[in-house]
Amino acid sequence: MINKKLLTFVGLFAFLVLSFGFASAITSSDFAIALISHPASVNEDAGVYNFSFNLTYNGTSEDMSISFVNSNTSIGTISIPTQTGMNGTANESRIINGIITNFAGKGGSTVNIVINATDTTGERDDSNIFSVAINDVPPTRFCPSVVGSLKIVDFQVTNFGSGSDEEWEALDRIETEVEVENTNSDDSVRSVIVEIKILDDNNNDVTNDFDIVDEKIDLGTIRHSDSKIATFEIKELPADLGEGTYKILIKSYSDGDEDLQCVDNSNDFSKGYYHEVDFVRAEDVAVIAKVDSSDKIVTSCGATEVPVNFPIYNIGTDKEKKVLVVVYNNELKIYETAIVNDLREGKRKDVDFSINIPNKISRAVNDLKITTYFDYDGDGDELSESSYDSNSVDDLDKDYRIKLEVVGCNNAVEPSVGAKLSSDAKVGQELVIEATILNNGDSENFVVSVSGFEGWAELVSVTPTTMNLDNGETGNVVIKLSPSKEGFQSFNLETTVGGESYSQPVSVNILAGESSNGFGDFFSNSKLVYYALAVLVLLIIVLIIIIVKVSRAPRAAQF
Repeated sequence: MINKKLLTFVGLFAFLVLSFGFASAITSSDFAIALISHPASVNEDAGVYNFSFNLTYNGTSEDMSISFVNSNTSIGTISIPTQTGMNGTANESRIINGIITNFAGKGGSTVNIVINATDTTGERDDSNIFSVAINDVPPTRFCPSVVGSLKIVDFQVTNFGSGSDEEWEALDRIETEVEVENTNSDDSVRSVIVEIKILDDNNNDVTNDFDIVDEKIDLGTIRHSDSKIATFEIKELPADLGEGTYKILIKSYSDGDEDLQCVDNSNDFSKGYYHEVDFVRAEDVAVIAKVDSSDKIVTSCGATEVPVNFPIYNIGTDKEKKVLVVVYNNELKIYETAIVNDLREGKRKDVDFSINIPNKISRAVNDLKITTYFDYDGDGDELSESSYDSNSVDDLDKDYRIKLEVVGCNNAVEPSVGAKLSSDAKVGQELVIEATILNNGDSENFVVSVSGFEGWAELVSVTPTTMNLDNGETGNVVIKLSPSKEGFQSFNLETTVGGESYSQPVSVNILAGESSNGFGDFFSNSKLVYYALAVLVLLIIVLIIIIVKVSRAPRAAQF
């Protein structure tokens, strides 16, 4: 009996223990932390950081008290008020506001903040964690203080050169757009100025190194609830700019009232109060020619010593002892060279050429091609392309060209003309010939006609009679004639282009028309018609005589 009572007691005790543990596990979820609301980032000099969250209690204890003494952060002091009087019978939820003081994290880092809620017994709790990014702030702010109704609502950097919007390279063209809004719904802001500043890695002001077209842009008056855009332009990043990270600072203010209207921060800035970009240089040897797609040289046919000049840059990291620059056009038989000595890294030198234009050329607009040769081997002929280990075409994948427009000479070139028969060639049937015209010269208007057919055919149509063809383009013409004479015949296909006329003879063998047994062919032969009529008349006369004789014969008596 004792053993049975002991076993019963032990079993009951185990049941109570398990029940207590199970109940504890259940009650641990009586309240929960959710819906944390906080800024995604904060400036390193913020000092104070605010956040909020939702606390829900669905237990059964009356006058529940929940504290947050175990909440923590590695930066500053966290403070969350204790919540009392929570009664889970109503599934109560509260919005709790927290604050961190002495918040001064290092820019570029991320801080974790832990919220830990515990009831007064210490038996039930819940926790949650969130992160906040710390923004760098320049050592000196662009505005004395952010004040007023102006707001930078959009900021965009666009790189029109070889680099990207966030990673710039030498000679890139950069545009920066800044949209400023007046958030005041009643009053306008007058004399609004937008200003740009650029700092280097050491926070030195290097704005002048970037040759910005206008460092200050006057937007005039911005009406209430309206916005305007300022665009800053850097036409060419310097080739000798040092590698590193640069800070773009923007501020907008009312001229003369900066203490009342000034803003220098934006959500579109990568660092809150400024925007970072990197400048990188080519690690290998690299010499480029600086030419624009709009560059054009206008000269005349037969001109001599036409000047051609442009700059070259060493955008690599090593000094180039010698650089060979070649300007050429194979069709115009132009090949000119120049040697540039001692081109240091990041430096520019201008190159000058003189070219001669032929007396007659095939097209008015041509391309002068440019290739730079660098990484001189030190032993070969400096004017030989093979003496250089690198060039802009193969190693930099660059295609430099300058347009050359030649005026004042006849550039018309005889077109290539072909023709083929696309119908039967017989007397009495329509003759169809398809012709092709290939333009070997500049883009021109072609006038098409035919001649020399008058003795053996009539012209039905020429389609089309005019066409505009680019260089190398082919046009099709359909010629229709009505031949009246058999045998080998010919005509001329005439093309007029650029004031010059060109004639292409075309020959065709015209066959006699085929006859048939129909009445049409019969009546087309006049002699046969006469013979037939004579036989017909003779038959009619014989028939009449027979009729007359029959009518005069005595009739038999009838009884």
